[in-house]
Amino acid sequence: MANPGLQSYAATDTDKARWDRFIAASTPETLCREWLPLQAEQLSGARSGLILLRSPRDGAFVPAALWPENTRDIRELAVTAERALLERRGIVQNSSEQPPGTAHIALPLEVGTTLHGVIVFAVAETRPLPLQMLMRQLYWGSVWLILMYVRQTESRSESRLGRATLALDTALLRLEKPSFQEALMAVTH
Repeated sequence: MANPGLQSYAATDTDKARWDRFIAASTPETLCREWLPLQAEQLSGARSGLILLRSPRDGAFVPAALWPENTRDIRELAVTAERALLERRGIVQNSSEQPPGTAHIALPLEVGTTLHGVIVFAVAETRPLPLQMLMRQLYWGSVWLILMYVRQTESRSESRLGRATLALDTALLRLEKPSFQEALMAVTH
């Protein structure tokens, strides 16, 4: 027998479109822009959010996504993000400038020893869900972004492995053939 709670659930067209865009994202920036509002919905009391990613050009951390999009002042979020990047750990701290009862939670995006970026949210301190619980939810949600970097690393490794295999096969073929000319003919066929 089907679960009655599941039968009554029907995602809106807007929800479906947002999830479809998230799933179809093909660049880190697009994935971050689609992920951030979805994650904000999961964090009780989320007021604003920011993702900074390392620029491939100069290595600086630059905004990749902002929620809500009309947020004007990100200075305090940026300060918390910078602390999480410098300390390379999750941060939970009270806000000094935003309305009373606001805290920041931040989490660096790190794969191995490579720091790719940081996620930071301003959240209302709520008693039903303490800040540590919100941080735990952020850890769970961040796996989507971490996975993107793991896949990129894996793809680069597979590419390098393929080139190394080709070089080794070519060298072995050269050793098997009596002349360089015969080895070239074997490689091209």
